[in-house]
Amino acid sequence: MSQTHRLQQKIDAHTEAVSTFLAQLEGWCDDADIHPGVAGPVGLLMDEWLTNLVMHAYRGAGGLVEIEVEAPSPDRLEVLVRDWGPAFDPTHAREPDLALSIDEREPGGLGIHFMRRMATHMDYVRRGDANELRFGKAAATAKLGD
Repeated sequence: MSQTHRLQQKIDAHTEAVSTFLAQLEGWCDDADIHPGVAGPVGLLMDEWLTNLVMHAYRGAGGLVEIEVEAPSPDRLEVLVRDWGPAFDPTHAREPDLALSIDEREPGGLGIHFMRRMATHMDYVRRGDANELRFGKAAATAKLGD
């Protein structure tokens, strides 16, 4: 890959639009020869975050979501997701207590916990009325034993 590949999309925050976008992202990653160890996790991260926007930010009523995905190389993706729901910073959300049994835990929080663990980096900023979540994923390049 000699050039940076970009995917920009605006979707309405509904389950069907999320599914359509995820299929488009998968095809775009295939066309750009993105490393499967990056493309797969980014698809899961996007699925989790966009589903959260549908359910929590827009409460099923729909709303604008802007998505930008950039591939500076085949082994790295950078993502920006912008929405106009209530302010919510997932980088400061409380960690779930994983020592508790599922019956003892409060509902929620596992998806964001999963996202923070899977992404290489994650940053949030509120710009005016918009939430901006940036995250990236890079393929592991270190060899065992190094």
